[in-house]
Amino acid sequence: MTERLKGWKTVILGLMAAGVMVSLVGCGETPQTPESVDTSIHSESASSQESSVSSQTADTLEESYAAAVDDGTFYAAIDDYYSDTHYTEVTVRLGRLDGEPVDDDYKPVGGLIEPAFDSGLFDEVSTAKNGDSHWYEDGAYFIHYFVYTTPAHAQLSFCYTDVDWTPTELNLSFTPQPVPCKTAGEMKFDGGMILDSVMTAERSGIAIFYLPEEQAVTYETDENGEVTGSHLGAVSVQLSILDGDGGVLCEKEGRVGSSGNDREGYCRYAYHFFFDENDPLPVDEVSTLVLNGNEIPLTEYPE
Repeated sequence: MTERLKGWKTVILGLMAAGVMVSLVGCGETPQTPESVDTSIHSESASSQESSVSSQTADTLEESYAAAVDDGTFYAAIDDYYSDTHYTEVTVRLGRLDGEPVDDDYKPVGGLIEPAFDSGLFDEVSTAKNGDSHWYEDGAYFIHYFVYTTPAHAQLSFCYTDVDWTPTELNLSFTPQPVPCKTAGEMKFDGGMILDSVMTAERSGIAIFYLPEEQAVTYETDENGEVTGSHLGAVSVQLSILDGDGGVLCEKEGRVGSSGNDREGYCRYAYHFFFDENDPLPVDEVSTLVLNGNEIPLTEYPE
């Protein structure tokens, strides 16, 4: 268990103790209070105590997690994440504010709602739960997601509508702090390719480029050589990442389909590439990216 979670459990146990004290005041039969007795002081004290507990809980959530939200009973928090804003892995923790364990047989209702393709902000959105996507630990639910987009995403949002068999509304948003990366902007090459942008970080990267239509479109002809049709097929991609001495740090290859035609006479492509968590790209050593034979110098971002 991480030190952060240990700290969280310590605070939760303290809050549980405070909660027990409050419940003892109000349990059992309501005593008959003479009309002459002023109960306003007691009411204000209880209200103040509850407010103090809520305030401590909110402060603890904000201090312990990258982002958190609660509805007075349940909370949702960003437990852990990696992001270069092209690719993000994130774990959400869901639990009870009073520290009572949630039912380990129940799966919360809800999930990632942004980035989303129907928002109109992205040309591509791929989202999924990755590996052991959800589990139960320390009395709370954990759900793991990954997402990659074109263009990059600045914010992620989640919505959960049922936790521990109870309807709720937990809307959690956060802006990830991106890891260091190397980038390049627009460049034109003699072979006709136009680079829009390139980014590579230790776990992922993306190259966005344009090819002239004559290189991207396959034409069909009849026996007389007349064009009878055409289609936009996938193109091959060969990518190498080099260090400052020209040594090859990694090589990737694949095929990618067009992602739009927003530049007249050209077809647009976005090639995503990824690195294993246990064998990340040594970003500080990266100097040059070679895309289909075209050399692209990279600079550190942010500089």
